[in-house]
Amino acid sequence: MVDCKEHLRPHFTFIWTLQNVTERTYLGLTSPPFVADTIDNTEWCLVLWERKDKLLCIPCKNHDDSGLETIEIEYETSVITSNGTVLNEKRQKKCFESEFVFDVRGSSGIGENVLLEQNDKTNLKGTLTIRCRMWKPENESCNSGFCYAHTRLKQERRFFTWPIPEFSSLAIGHRRSFYLQVTPRGDLLRVLDLYLQCDDGDDKVCIENPKKCPYEVFCEVSVMSAAGNIVCSKSISDDAALIKRSKLMSNKSFYLPNDVLFLRCECEIDFGVISHRIENYRQFSSSENMDFIATVALNDDWSEKSSCSPCCCSLKQVLKKYYENGELTDVSLRAGTETFKAHKIILSAKSKVFEEMFTKDKSKKGRKTIELTDLDPDTLRRLIMYIYSDNVEDPTPQRVMKLYKAAIRYEMQDLREECMRFLELNICLDNIFDVLGFAEKHQDENLKCATRMFIFGHHTEIFGSLDWRNFKKRNRMLALDVMQYVFTLRRFTSEIMSEYLEQLDE
Repeated sequence: MVDCKEHLRPHFTFIWTLQNVTERTYLGLTSPPFVADTIDNTEWCLVLWERKDKLLCIPCKNHDDSGLETIEIEYETSVITSNGTVLNEKRQKKCFESEFVFDVRGSSGIGENVLLEQNDKTNLKGTLTIRCRMWKPENESCNSGFCYAHTRLKQERRFFTWPIPEFSSLAIGHRRSFYLQVTPRGDLLRVLDLYLQCDDGDDKVCIENPKKCPYEVFCEVSVMSAAGNIVCSKSISDDAALIKRSKLMSNKSFYLPNDVLFLRCECEIDFGVISHRIENYRQFSSSENMDFIATVALNDDWSEKSSCSPCCCSLKQVLKKYYENGELTDVSLRAGTETFKAHKIILSAKSKVFEEMFTKDKSKKGRKTIELTDLDPDTLRRLIMYIYSDNVEDPTPQRVMKLYKAAIRYEMQDLREECMRFLELNICLDNIFDVLGFAEKHQDENLKCATRMFIFGHHTEIFGSLDWRNFKKRNRMLALDVMQYVFTLRRFTSEIMSEYLEQLDE
């Protein structure tokens, strides 16, 4: 650990949080660019890349307007765990030149800071927090700088059964493909290919990911018997051979009922980065409310309390604690009969609307209490709590719909995406028409796609229900659009599948 007197040395601290990291996530990522105001206003980014099962990290100087093509700094990178422990802290001095990110990743990585071993990813609990501190030798400035960045990754896990009808007619060189509906754009994504391969005189059933897939896809595929039991399983990262064709044909009643091969599939799709943002609290700060933020930024070891580091929590925990305790607040927001004390600096950093309200709106600037007539008390409380914690507390579809509208009103895209994902995952027969109308009203293409795919999967129950008939009377054009989407998708996915389902009904 570096001596606490290092707090007195002016430096710049950059904290980067990556959310939804799994052991399979490939962390070849670059942080949002940031300006180190205490290091000659130079522009930097953090570069992550993986090499030989190790996660490496280094700051990279971007091409900027500072006029400095070369600069020497000391830097230190480390990982901050969920309980505030600092891991793999290492400091070194280096002379940096303006360069491109791909040049950095193309280097050997020898001597660079190792943040994590591959096996350590499983201990992250979904979140990776990286701290980078930078010192410029002989810097006489009396101030230290701080910047916080947040990157959200997206993964989806899908379970489905893939029937391969008329399996015995499959010839060598022919392929059967499975397309999966994905939510980010509503596209059909080809995730699996099945084919026969001749090996030592025996045909093998092989399965693999398509070569040109826009996302990382990890799949485990199992052959199912007629009774629904798993016969064998393979990860597609292993050998592509799944099972011998001769074994399937030798007992067709057990393996191939009605000449159909049933595969049980589990796919994890990595969509990569879906949101990137910088939150530079200093631009909204005053000398009073910067005190608790600076403490977190400058602290050398968050896992221990000391005389010079009164805070031992992560940044989110600190912000939430100060909000819940009502400490150092400088504004009160009122909705209905309830009032909530908060910090302008935090509200402004998360919402452009709040920033303009506190800095430009003459009717509200400088006021200690601000009335918000567009929110009810419960929604305002949840909105503020999300701003401080990045969590939506006690979500239900109705509460989240109100929060979604508040996210639009206060220009909080990350909260809007969070609400959208919750609604996508919680569509059911009881709320499908509410969510469908909500998605249409707000023109949310992802949510519209999710509702249509749900109706596609439950069209028999929905199209035959009284609720659907009442919905059609109130929303004729929307109902027509949904029916056209479902029927077009049914024809597109597979006519062979329709014929097979008819055979099952006989």
